[in-house]
Amino acid sequence: MNMKTELPAGAPAAHAGASRNLELDRLRAIAVLLTFYVHLYQVFYPWTFTMHYPKPESVLDLFGNAWAGVDLFFVISGYIISRTLLEQLDGLRSGVQRAACIKAFYVRRVFRILPVAWVVVALVMACSLFLNQGQYFASPVYNAQAALGIFTYTFNFWLPDNKIAEGVPLAPYWSLSVEEQFYLFYPLFLLVLKSTRARVMALVGGLLLVSLVLRPFSLSDPMKVFFFTQTRCDGLLYGCLLYLATTQSWFEAIRVRAGHYRYAGAWVVVLLALVLGSVTAIGFGNTLAIPVVCALSLVLVFMAACEGNLIVFPQPLQWALDYLGKRSYTLYLVHIPMFYLTLELMFRYTRSEGIAITDALWPQYTVLMLVLVFGATELIHRTVEKPMIAFGKRIAERARVPVEAAPQALAPTPAP
Repeated sequence: MNMKTELPAGAPAAHAGASRNLELDRLRAIAVLLTFYVHLYQVFYPWTFTMHYPKPESVLDLFGNAWAGVDLFFVISGYIISRTLLEQLDGLRSGVQRAACIKAFYVRRVFRILPVAWVVVALVMACSLFLNQGQYFASPVYNAQAALGIFTYTFNFWLPDNKIAEGVPLAPYWSLSVEEQFYLFYPLFLLVLKSTRARVMALVGGLLLVSLVLRPFSLSDPMKVFFFTQTRCDGLLYGCLLYLATTQSWFEAIRVRAGHYRYAGAWVVVLLALVLGSVTAIGFGNTLAIPVVCALSLVLVFMAACEGNLIVFPQPLQWALDYLGKRSYTLYLVHIPMFYLTLELMFRYTRSEGIAITDALWPQYTVLMLVLVFGATELIHRTVEKPMIAFGKRIAERARVPVEAAPQALAPTPAP
């Protein structure tokens, strides 16, 4: 691989300043739907779930352990963040310009992640205080401890030793901790290593370290292997490597050729999604399952990175995936709290009516759950997520003023 041959600025694979990649949105939708189903099966229906590792007794059990959605999110995130940073960072020369670029990156990240995250934490805290007769939301003290881990991005290290039988309403936040820890250091990594070759070698070395040393040998507890950053960050590394590949001249030929197979792309995505959903039934923290899942996720994100309309579906399925993809972050955080709110409301209803909780109530449970989950998702997306993202972009543009002003500032002053 010739790492020195890179595409010129503005080449198709780089797409500097390009519009939103809807194919990545569709992958986000698939990722959140996999996660949604796992938690629906494991958390929501109180009469349904039984863990069956390593031999599921039914197809439902098989996909009820499909935790691969998070790894698909990781690969997407690694690709997107690398693209966001490097399309701007590598064209800058002065330290002032680069510092302003990284500052703008963190500003956008803060307004993208924190407002929704804090709103959902506040929602869970309120429910644990005022809507908790069935104890589905755990105790306020427990949730306060969880919130401390969330706000300090150490939640993934706290969670394995603090899981409780009642459930963890804020459980999805563990993956945010992994990502934010990674992104705390990743811009510095890009500043220190300026050549593509050096970056690739370092990322490949990190992948080998995680896959061959840290995951198999550093931790004995499977739950810690599943949640700890040093054993679950390989999806992010794969995504970063994929973006670096797209900057090479040879990738353009692959991108053009891939465009000829757009009609087969949807079937490939469906097949890979089914494989993703089944291979993870091997078990949490399995040293074979995680790299296989990351590799399959890499193939999916590679298809989206080609931007050749490979990931297209018939309507209205494509509209639904586009819709969910744009709301995937909010849906990811809010779905478990809304599961518990449904259980709490149904607990109160069945107790007041003297009705036993059995599978005969699944229509009532399902309808109420869907209304709460997607109603809360849409409300938070419209009132918190979108406005805060837009506000963060405006603040970030102000932070980038030195980047645009620097060349003018360095120009010679005209003679009077």
